[in-house]
Amino acid sequence: IGSLGLDKTTGTIQVANPPLTLTANELIRTCGLPHYTTSPGTVYTSAVDYIHSLLTLQTVHLKMQRNSIYDSPDCREKYTSRHLMKSLAMHFLPAKDNHGQFKLFCDDFCLGNVLVDETTLQVVAVIDWEFSYAAPASFAGSIPSWLLLRQPHTLVNDLGRDGFLDLFLPKAEILLEELEKRESLNGVYDSGKRLSVRMRQSIRDRSAWFFLACRVGYAVDLLYWELLDEFCWGTRESVAQRVYDFTTGVEMHQGREGFVRLKMGQLEGYFEDLGEDGGVGYEEE
Repeated sequence: IGSLGLDKTTGTIQVANPPLTLTANELIRTCGLPHYTTSPGTVYTSAVDYIHSLLTLQTVHLKMQRNSIYDSPDCREKYTSRHLMKSLAMHFLPAKDNHGQFKLFCDDFCLGNVLVDETTLQVVAVIDWEFSYAAPASFAGSIPSWLLLRQPHTLVNDLGRDGFLDLFLPKAEILLEELEKRESLNGVYDSGKRLSVRMRQSIRDRSAWFFLACRVGYAVDLLYWELLDEFCWGTRESVAQRVYDFTTGVEMHQGREGFVRLKMGQLEGYFEDLGEDGGVGYEEE
């Protein structure tokens, strides 16, 4: 798993460098995080290790960006969502794909990358491949997130989970039906080799949203709480209740409140540097 490079000795394309992802680039560009904290440091040979690195990066981002939280309850929710994402990783990662085959994947692919002849309506080019790398097969095997032209987390935020799915699923069905036709025309009948089968499964088991939440770290909280939490853990009374059940008083999370105090101190310092009174402070649960 990594970025492609040209081997000057053999003249072949090889996976030679750590993956350059859109998220890592944006964390450096917009959040000011140091390069060494955001970029995967190696070429990965297993999907498990790579997913772990992405989830770790989300925790690093939460900790290092001073204004990554709004208040104490928000901090607890973000702390909890990241830990629950880590606990779910092995549930969503197919063992058969752990060590390959890895697939070429474009991290920021969307319809804006596609050039179409306005007369014939034929695709003539696909551009902007800079954030492409060899990735876990589940990335390319998930239903694409760009079918509604807006990013899923923005639609979930505006419409809620059900409103988003009501819009997304019919578009997904159109894509899958066309993909199935193309697979049949190409003589691909083995269900194990049909991409449409894998994409349908990613909708049913919600793995599409898990892998999207791994890749798009700035949207992990909304994607997790709206599209994954109740599917994985059952109906909840509230997000606050889920936070309480999983991280309050649980021995492995004894450091949670220390983390909340740390973040609230960072937020106070952030507002002081801006010359503003943020009116924030640590709140007991």
